[in-house]
Amino acid sequence: MVLLTLVGCSATSEDDAPAMSGTLTAQYRMRDGEADTEDHDLFGVASVRAGDVEDNGWEASLLARVNRDLDANDASIFGGLSDAEGGSTDFDIYHLWVDLPVGEKLEPLRLGRQIEPGTPESAWFDGARLATRARGERRWEYGVYAGQPVRLYESSSGDLTGGAWVAAQPWEGARARLDVMRLEDEVNLGTRRDDLVGLDLRQRAGEALFLD
Repeated sequence: MVLLTLVGCSATSEDDAPAMSGTLTAQYRMRDGEADTEDHDLFGVASVRAGDVEDNGWEASLLARVNRDLDANDASIFGGLSDAEGGSTDFDIYHLWVDLPVGEKLEPLRLGRQIEPGTPESAWFDGARLATRARGERRWEYGVYAGQPVRLYESSSGDLTGGAWVAAQPWEGARARLDVMRLEDEVNLGTRRDDLVGLDLRQRAGEALFLD
């Protein structure tokens, strides 16, 4: 197997233009198998961040990957998930969101493809997320999110991911979060629904150590 990787990086910070930064990675891969079988692939990953909520009134981020099968050999022993939909090009967006300000007491409203951390089950979805800023002695926070779950290699039409959470600091160095989550999955015989409840408690045990 042969790998060649090229990484590029650029950023702009002109006074009249929104701040922008990002990286672009390109990789060529050649694999040699039995019976003179070869596989040639080209990969590209782009990570871009632009704007600033306070300075520009918005902020956006993109992480995407493209895979090009240069020999387009579907019968190759080197087939993988990127060949699941057929064709020689596979394009995936891992996240693409924009943050918009909605008030001093609220975190920016996030719209688009995103991941909500800390949920009982992985929440990767196309939708919206809104949360309050931490306030009070116990640093109370509240949040809601909802959207269509992301599945790169199968349809998620009609499916739903949504939930709400509350978090606080019960004592010095601790962080507690209670989640209620709803999952709906359209299947051949109807809709499958799951309601999940999760409690996460973390305790700081040093400058860089947390007990979870």
